[in-house]
Amino acid sequence: MSSFAPASRNGRKLQEVEGDEKAPDSASTKAIKTFGLQRKRAEMIQRMSQEYLWKEWTHVTELHGVGKYAADAYAIFCTRKGDRVTPTDHMLNHYWNFLYGPKNTSIKIR
Repeated sequence: MSSFAPASRNGRKLQEVEGDEKAPDSASTKAIKTFGLQRKRAEMIQRMSQEYLWKEWTHVTELHGVGKYAADAYAIFCTRKGDRVTPTDHMLNHYWNFLYGPKNTSIKIR
């Protein structure tokens, strides 16, 4: 989940909220408080995380809260199927062009 809270880079925040899926106003809310709409986002992230772990899904868009941006990022960075998507986000376009654009057709990701 690459577009997640920068506060979890070292894993400490992840460990704090790992067992917290039923308490959206606790550690996970505090971890994303600076983003605004913290309660709603905490609930959405927790639901998506539970679905990611326990739901039988075949495409990432079947998970709660996953839209085009997240699906494109997942294809580019996680499944190595970025050549099958056309991102509309300007920053994803930079990554996509670097990895799959015409200048870099010789780059192979394995």
